[in-house]
Amino acid sequence: TSTDRWHVPVNWVLSTDANFNDTSPQGWIPPSFPAVAIDIPGLNQAEWYIVN
Repeated sequence: TSTDRWHVPVNWVLSTDANFNDTSPQGWIPPSFPAVAIDIPGLNQAEWYIVN
């Protein structure tokens, strides 16, 4: 069993700004997962969203 831990990059796309070309990280999940909250600006106005 490994004890390695990693930061995981997170990217999202909203229906209000569907730019699939920009794949740079917009947030990070730290190694302390599973208790993580990420604020996604504009999520309430979107009809759909995709998170990697």
